[in-house]
Amino acid sequence: MIAAAPFRDRVVHHALINIIEPPVDKQFIYDYYQVKVRILSLRRDSIRFVTLSLCVENGYLAVRKNLQGLANLEGLVRMLNLLDKIIDTALQRKNLQGLANLEGLVRDDLLTPVERRIGIPIGNLTSQFLANFYLDDFDHYIKEQLNIQAYLRYVDDFIVLDDDKNRLNDLRELIREYLARNRLRLHPRKAHIIPTRQGLEVLGYIVFPHKRLLRNDNGHRFFRKLRGFGQASLSGKRNFLDFKPSIRSWVGHAKHADTYGLRCKIFADVVF
Repeated sequence: MIAAAPFRDRVVHHALINIIEPPVDKQFIYDYYQVKVRILSLRRDSIRFVTLSLCVENGYLAVRKNLQGLANLEGLVRMLNLLDKIIDTALQRKNLQGLANLEGLVRDDLLTPVERRIGIPIGNLTSQFLANFYLDDFDHYIKEQLNIQAYLRYVDDFIVLDDDKNRLNDLRELIREYLARNRLRLHPRKAHIIPTRQGLEVLGYIVFPHKRLLRNDNGHRFFRKLRGFGQASLSGKRNFLDFKPSIRSWVGHAKHADTYGLRCKIFADVVF
């Protein structure tokens, strides 16, 4: 469920993150936020690698409110009450109960899901920041204790690259155990080990050693939307300027893949 905060609330979210993020950002590992840049460049140097692609199940819903780490940062204490309020007002009881029924989730007792607030709304800028903050200890565990160099994380999705499939199998179990201690678990259908030559699906792209493609459903979905835009334009119901932001957004995403021919075809077939 996507949470669309009112515009004035989003202004507050941005103002808050502008203050909180810079000092906190210094404690994050380098690869937690530049995953897109790094994963798109892997095609140049990882032809032989095997990929372990993982995802935390119900990542946003599973985040437990824990601002202790933020409270220790000098100068941010006055902001925590506001962040507290943003989190609490967004949490809904149905989210809590849905998470309480997840198979395999560690719980203290029947009242724990109510007493220990869990879940942050997908869609808020504050949620993206908090999800990255929540798994910061995990990042340091991977990079510093397990000494894994080829590791990337984007919120609750993370990727490990290695030449040895057996090593990745062992690593997957270590990760599973670490997450369980924090009442998290890997998504049962998103913990695969695959050769890079088969293509790595990440952030809407499929990345191969020598090329980068857009997911098929992404192109088909946008073409249907664009055709609807064209029909609305020709009927006089809408103006092209109404569609321009949506079109520019998709082009901005698609142009990072090998999509020149696809883009030419899609736009050639639609008239405004």
